[in-house]
Amino acid sequence: MERSKSQEEHCNRKRRQQDKRFYFFYKIITASCIQDRRIKIPNKFIRIFGKELSDIALLKVPSSSKEWRVDVKKDEGHIWFQSGWHEFVKYHNISVSHLLVFRYDRNSSFGVVIFDTRASEIGYECETNDLEEPCIEIGTQTSSENENSEEDSMTITVESDYTNQETEAREFSSLQEEQLANLVFKPRRPVSFADKERAIAAANKFTSKKQFCIVTMRPSFVHKRFVLNLPIAFSKHLQNGDYDVTLRGSDRQMWKVRGAGQPQFRLRAGWKEFVLDNGLEEDDICIFEIVSMKHKQLKVSIFRIQPERSDN
Repeated sequence: MERSKSQEEHCNRKRRQQDKRFYFFYKIITASCIQDRRIKIPNKFIRIFGKELSDIALLKVPSSSKEWRVDVKKDEGHIWFQSGWHEFVKYHNISVSHLLVFRYDRNSSFGVVIFDTRASEIGYECETNDLEEPCIEIGTQTSSENENSEEDSMTITVESDYTNQETEAREFSSLQEEQLANLVFKPRRPVSFADKERAIAAANKFTSKKQFCIVTMRPSFVHKRFVLNLPIAFSKHLQNGDYDVTLRGSDRQMWKVRGAGQPQFRLRAGWKEFVLDNGLEEDDICIFEIVSMKHKQLKVSIFRIQPERSDN
């Protein structure tokens, strides 16, 4: 027998009063989330907390003190994050098929954990000087109403008492619990010290008569910002100015990447495509070798921290 509205409101009120619980929901990013510059909050979450949300919500990612202000738009029983959402998406380089897990911390504040298309949590930018020396250890879419829907969301509650941690799936649609677990809780296996030593040793065996440098991939190189800073010593061998360089993979495939900067040369536009096409991850090692100054061409050799990962 269906519960009356008064009974449901009574249950929701009791749940709001249970301060020992954290409330989560996830959203899989669709094209409309980016194109429409807004994202819809799941109905299940709205029924419980919709009335207490203010006109402004605060979003915060791990490892950062920065809070992002986004407008909360309420319309006929639906709630959207709107103005400010696009800036959050752009800054964190969120794209289609990324998965975001929202933790509601009350008072219209949300913690947000971001997973990339490989189901690995992204690296979050620390609030430090952007100019840093790298570690050199050697399709058509459907309508927006259908895309940005409940099909891509779920609400979860988690007890805060770790001795009695209990996860309860509150709302499912097209995704099953096992599928979500594979997405969120099974990133690449932890990187061991032996993994790092093996990759470094392999890269150290590299020799060439041409100028080259060895760069260990940092979070900002392969996530979010997708900007690679080449070492200053190596950058001295590159031409000054803002121009396209060609990156050549081991299979001789080519990528056009925009580079600029002195004394430290940066790879910017186009570098993201190289990273994604080659499946680069944090701690992988790349060797950049100047093949032709005339044609502004660099050969890139990749030494993976986890060699079992496929070379795309």
